[in-house]
Amino acid sequence: MEGILLYYSRDFYCVEINDSEVACHGILYNNVYEIPSITLNKEESFAIQSIFHNIQFETEHIDAANEEMLQLLLKQLIIKGTRIWKIKHNLNDNASNQELDFVRKFSQFVEQNFKTLHHISDYAEILFVTPKHLNKKITQFGYQAPKQIIMERIILEAKRLLAHSVLTVKEIGYSLGYDDDAYFVRIFTKYCGRSPLQFRKQYIALR
Repeated sequence: MEGILLYYSRDFYCVEINDSEVACHGILYNNVYEIPSITLNKEESFAIQSIFHNIQFETEHIDAANEEMLQLLLKQLIIKGTRIWKIKHNLNDNASNQELDFVRKFSQFVEQNFKTLHHISDYAEILFVTPKHLNKKITQFGYQAPKQIIMERIILEAKRLLAHSVLTVKEIGYSLGYDDDAYFVRIFTKYCGRSPLQFRKQYIALR
């Protein structure tokens, strides 16, 4: 399988003046539900490949306007990808866009606050809805319940720290907002089927 990896820094593209749908907090970013992906038809594939071809040309022919042109091409690529994603998810009317904005805001708030806010009521309060209404809005798109989304983000970060840091289990739990390390261990074990120490040992053994 062949592909193209396009790497760019936040400073290069993520500016506040970009439209919310295509900025760095847009549809294709900060998604706690899934890794956004799109399947292209022949026409869409040709359009995307054309943009990549132009990006490659700009990187190989340096002049004073390269940076500005690359930013424009990158934005064009993200706009095209966002449009395709919305079409494939039937999100082209205003009502659907408003619902999607709400879902995206919840995703952003979870990403920003999962270390300190663990309960659905916390996010419902931020979004000015009831916990029941929040649950309904998120699950209508086929996503897991907000409670599960929040917990899976916490567990993912715990796994990352267990695998890639030397922090103790107690320190990891504390960094994720759990003052009681025994409770953190119980939560982790419930969701992972093994304790934090068992997870770390198994990860080290597989390296």
